[in-house]
Amino acid sequence: MPMVSVSIEGESISVPSAILEAASPVFASMLTGGMKETVEQAIQLPGKCKREFEDVLGFLSPGSSRTKRINEKNVDYLLQWFDEYQMLDLKSECEEFLLTLPCSVERLLQAKQHGLQKQCARCLQEVARNFENEPIEAIVEASPDVLRQLLLVMQQCQRERAAKAQELEAQVRDLPSVLFYSLPKGCRPDERIDGLAKIKLQDVVAQIKFR
Repeated sequence: MPMVSVSIEGESISVPSAILEAASPVFASMLTGGMKETVEQAIQLPGKCKREFEDVLGFLSPGSSRTKRINEKNVDYLLQWFDEYQMLDLKSECEEFLLTLPCSVERLLQAKQHGLQKQCARCLQEVARNFENEPIEAIVEASPDVLRQLLLVMQQCQRERAAKAQELEAQVRDLPSVLFYSLPKGCRPDERIDGLAKIKLQDVVAQIKFR
């Protein structure tokens, strides 16, 4: 089987060229497109990490013979490799794994950078719902486009909260009669307590509406 020499961090690794060509259109173009790498059957990967590349190779065996699995420790750098070298199936696997992890501003920006549509939509929703506790300034600095998307989702969340608040307001208006008919026979409700309960619920509704 023809081999290609991959130079990384000052060392050379021999890899079957067919594996790289099948896994990545970028590597295939290098090795078959008449470029320098085609003639020399050698690839230079300056600035790349040898350990990460070896992990990537572990994902390139077909089907059940694969030796590696995506996990929380490797998903971030694997996603960078799979995106840069257009390994789309493996990139999709990274996204499926990320969908199982908690959302954050960092995850939102990562999803936008690498074109992970499902993860991006999910993180936009979660960050919008919890924006008071998220470092929104990081989005302002990193991606105005993501900020615009986030503001649209936040507006939608506000509309949904307002609609929910209207439903609760209708229920609160009927609260005294509900309390009255739910009490045991012969027992009358304390109107003062009913009034305080209603005021308290109205406060909760207001917080939901204007949050």
